[in-house]
Amino acid sequence: MVAGLTVGRKRYADVEEDAQRILEEGARLQSALLSAIDEDAVAFAEVMAVIRDKSLDKEEKAIALDAATMGACEVPLHIARLSRDAGRLGRDITRFGNINATSDAAAAAVMARAAVEIAALNVKINTATLTDQSPVEAWYSELGELEKEAAALSAEATLIAAERSGF
Repeated sequence: MVAGLTVGRKRYADVEEDAQRILEEGARLQSALLSAIDEDAVAFAEVMAVIRDKSLDKEEKAIALDAATMGACEVPLHIARLSRDAGRLGRDITRFGNINATSDAAAAAVMARAAVEIAALNVKINTATLTDQSPVEAWYSELGELEKEAAALSAEATLIAAERSGF
């Protein structure tokens, strides 16, 4: 939104190219995140289908449930990455976007941080039931980095908005 309020304005001609890049990247991320919502629903449905499947014996069910749960972990991890990327865009547009919308730009980074944290929670709750714990350490490490970066982006965007807007 803030990039849209910046692109095409004479006052922001010197940052037109950067604002246009953010507008385009934001649209790409929006599309990817909307697709990820569908992917998450499918992953959850696959887990539930295995749980409800009465035709599987105990061992088959355990193997199938582990495989489905892996997918239910990978999707929110992907969402966390995309959300972190959205936080970067929010921080960036806060630096130079339309001054009348700096709080909205910062809000994008704050909401992206929340999305990263929520996605991390979803990964963590799903890993609790995995039999195969081999990818968990790497996932947790990556999530920690994503959460740390999203928090820094949010804090930086909030500070920039305050400085640019004088509050």
